[in-house]
Amino acid sequence: MTPAPPVGERRPDPADAPWDDPEDWTPWRVGPGPEGPVVEWFHSAGLAFDDPFSQQTVQRAFAHPFRLLFTHRTALARIEADAHRAASLPIAGVVLHMSRCGSTLVSQVLGSLSSVLAVSEPGPVDDVLRLARAAHRLPDGSVVGPDHVRAMVDAVARPRDPGQTACVVKLDAWTVADLPLLRAALPGVPWVFVHRDGAAVLASHRRVRGAHVLPGVLAGPWPAWDPGVEPGLGVDEHAARVLGALCDAAADHAGPDGRFVDHADLPGAVAEVVAPHFGLDLDAADRTAMAAAGERDAKNPRLLHVRPEPPSADLVALAARWIEPARRRLITHAQR
Repeated sequence: MTPAPPVGERRPDPADAPWDDPEDWTPWRVGPGPEGPVVEWFHSAGLAFDDPFSQQTVQRAFAHPFRLLFTHRTALARIEADAHRAASLPIAGVVLHMSRCGSTLVSQVLGSLSSVLAVSEPGPVDDVLRLARAAHRLPDGSVVGPDHVRAMVDAVARPRDPGQTACVVKLDAWTVADLPLLRAALPGVPWVFVHRDGAAVLASHRRVRGAHVLPGVLAGPWPAWDPGVEPGLGVDEHAARVLGALCDAAADHAGPDGRFVDHADLPGAVAEVVAPHFGLDLDAADRTAMAAAGERDAKNPRLLHVRPEPPSADLVALAARWIEPARRRLITHAQR
């Protein structure tokens, strides 16, 4: 027996979900195929895209047998045609970040606006950015580039509610190195980079380490620091160097289209800095909704936010050496 959908969702009907209804389908990853990369789509009609992370929405969708069984695969080479078969929301802004710094809170607070769809770390956009970074050549002879990135962003920016008029996309931490590519793909779209006291970020990664701060797991805008290459380099120091490199990459790309947002100024800065920068007009009801969202734990909105324990002295020292000089560049830019 098919389980009932979660409250607030309608049960999908196989009869009304053909691929000929492109607005009902959303890409969830880009994978290898026999003739080049393929885009995998899931049936997303009736789903509320309000989870802290897009992958959670995908997992929730695949808990439904129908959505799990009926999927589609199309060539990445035709993503521009596939993405534009249905309407997409205008992209109001892009949220970049150093990780564990409040960017999910920014996304959730913006997503509390009835007019905004907030898409958080969509996997297929990161997949295409990686292919573009590597100048991957498709079977048709084209090279993955800005047009493919823009098409994939449009594909995940489908309106999910009739009142939505704009989309905000939060990307993974390492994509700050892709700002030149993102600017080419999304010309004129503003962005923000969220950062935080480096020792606090290191403490969060010590509790649960992100893939990008582990040696040798992800390529990014940093040298191949590895204990095997640089004897005596600990995991925490590697993480500190990576986080500093992310902040430096953001500072290197400073311009009028970008703003730097300190975690210490959240959640208030979402309404006072981020929303105006993204061209989002707020009324009293919007500000009330944003204030309520800002009081919740961003990664688990059912809980009130709890402040973690202060970082240890060794992490404070690592942050002072490897992260804070880059953050000072961000703070200086923000004060201009």
